[in-house]
Amino acid sequence: MNKWNAIKKWMMACMVASVVWMGCGEDTPANLPQNPVVSSATLYDMGDEIISALKKSDWEKFAAYFHPTEGVRFSPYAYVNTVTDVCLTRDEFLNFAKSGNVIVWGEFDGTGDTIRYNLNDYVKRFVMDKPYDTVTERTLNNYVHHGSSLDNLREIYPDVEVVEYYVPGTEEYAQMDWGQLKLVFKMDANKFYLIAVIHNVWTT
Repeated sequence: MNKWNAIKKWMMACMVASVVWMGCGEDTPANLPQNPVVSSATLYDMGDEIISALKKSDWEKFAAYFHPTEGVRFSPYAYVNTVTDVCLTRDEFLNFAKSGNVIVWGEFDGTGDTIRYNLNDYVKRFVMDKPYDTVTERTLNNYVHHGSSLDNLREIYPDVEVVEYYVPGTEEYAQMDWGQLKLVFKMDANKFYLIAVIHNVWTT
């Protein structure tokens, strides 16, 4: 009987040790960093569709991705200025696209001159100024910053998904003619919506 009790105690000790090891082990799946469940394929597809719509000036298709209440903020440079950057709802965007009215979008870097463009011209100058429709490698939440301007994206948008399109510079311009476009998505009611379009280029 004493021998049997000893065996049972030994088996119980092994089981406890096993549980403790599984709970504390650094390499067990339960203790590995858990990334949020985000479908990169879905976001990349949405990003590509948005880029395609912008390239074709298909404003109806582009506006369909707008957040229904927050709209979309347009930042001409990497620094998101919540005071001067223009934020448009879906209806406002489509109305400006049809009317051709000039909008004040902020200030040019370096000169401080006012950026005055109608919507079509702004998209050409501060959104689709590079062939982003030809980019084959996109990044998701990579937060790679290029250039000398401040980047406060994570401060302004702490809980979002960011698809980045990057066009490298050329030897002709000493690699300084690169371009970066970030599409910022927010999950709302289990659906992703576009809430910001951030443009970035080399600034002085």
